[in-house]
Amino acid sequence: MALAVHMSPLSKLYRYQLAWGTAGTIAGLFGLFHSRGLSFTSARGAETGLPHYELHWMTYNRLGALVAVGLAALGAVAGATRKPALAGIAAAGFALVGLQTLVQWRTGHGDNLLGSTGPTLGFSVALMLAFAITALLAGPLSAIEYDEPSRE
Repeated sequence: MALAVHMSPLSKLYRYQLAWGTAGTIAGLFGLFHSRGLSFTSARGAETGLPHYELHWMTYNRLGALVAVGLAALGAVAGATRKPALAGIAAAGFALVGLQTLVQWRTGHGDNLLGSTGPTLGFSVALMLAFAITALLAGPLSAIEYDEPSRE
């Protein structure tokens, strides 16, 4: 007889935060690996993905990759420790990364501090939305009482 595992929506929410944070950390580490030959704040980042097949994932210099790893790891820690405030901080950080990319890459004003381009903007916006939505939902969901099924 198989036991059915019932999880509350709040537990699922924290698992989503952990999954998004882990995926973002891996993507940031991938960018860090590809940017290892660049200067720390090179205006043009190293491209990850398969550019020969027009599959562009993200571009980072080493600073941008470290920022992505740090913010995504913070989001993963938020899910693992069940602290929605940490997910909110990660969301705000990714919003700033997206804003920096939009202003400096798209408009061409100033040096591109993180070496980012358009695909990196999409990555930042996706993680910002994931962490912001899960952080905002954690409050109302934590106020709901859930009946745990008996394990008999």
